[in-house]
Order: sequence, then C-alpha cells, then structure tokens
Amino acid sequence: MIEGPVVRLKSGKHDRVFLDRCFPIGAGDRFWLCARFWVVVALWQAPIVPVTKTSEIRGVWMTNRSASLMHYTTRLDETMANLARHRLNTLYPCVWNRGQTLHPSGVFQRASRTGRSLLAQLPGYDVLSGLVQQGHRQHLRVIPWFEYGLMIPIR
Repeated sequence: MIEGPVVRLKSGKHDRVFLDRCFPIGAGDRFWLCARFWVVVALWQAPIVPVTKTSEIRGVWMTNRSASLMHYTTRLDETMANLARHRLNTLYPCVWNRGQTLHPSGVFQRASRTGRSLLAQLPGYDVLSGLVQQGHRQHLRVIPWFEYGLMIPIR
C-alpha cells in the first residue's frame, strides 16, 4: 500500500486524496508531471499518410456541424488522416449552411441581422482554418462548399 500525505479539498471531494496516494510526490513535481502530459496531448497529431498520385478527384463533403464538433476535440487530425488513408484527395467542407458560417466572416456580420454566427460565439472559433491546415498536412485539397446557395434567413 502506498502511503503519503493526504490532502483534502474544502469541497470534501476525494480526487486529491486519490492523486496523493497514486503519485506520492511533491506538489511542484505533480504540476510538472501534469504539464508534460497536457503538452503531449496538445501536440499529438495523427501521422501523415503517404500520398497516392492520381488524376481522379476522390472527395467527400463535410457538414459544418460535424466539422465544428471535431474542431473542439482531438478528432480533426485523425479524421483527415483517415480520409487520406482511404485514398480520398479532396475535402468539401460546408462553410455556409442555414445562415451560419464555418469561419469568422465580416460579410456575414454586415449582412446578418444578428451580426454574428452562432458558432462564432465559441472560443477559438475558426474551424475552417483548422480544416485547411490539417487537410493540407495530409495532402488533401480543401474546396469550400456553400450549401443552399447564399441565402440569408429572414429571422
């Protein structure tokens, strides 16, 4: 059994007790251990898939909703690697759908009554730049797609 100092939080939760028993190290060492872990998680990217040369266009269309969800997880680079692994070479992200943009847009702000996209309210919002960066990293062409033309809802 591991013995070490037991520190309890004021809220009475036992999370800190568990950490102290599993990692009987000082608070400073624990900080650097956690910091190293999160740096590795933040910098992890799926490996680049070798390019297959072809003159064919093999593409897939991606909705703005799924792209937005992947942007806020670690799944975006894995998805791009999976597309390249399946020999797709073109990605068509939907950058305009139901009056919402997949990127910060000054044109949208001027044309819309609300002046902002619902997705644009999320922190670190620029899903399109993440798609382009990871797509080009996997040697995919990224061609923006405008769904429903350029309609702006009345409401």
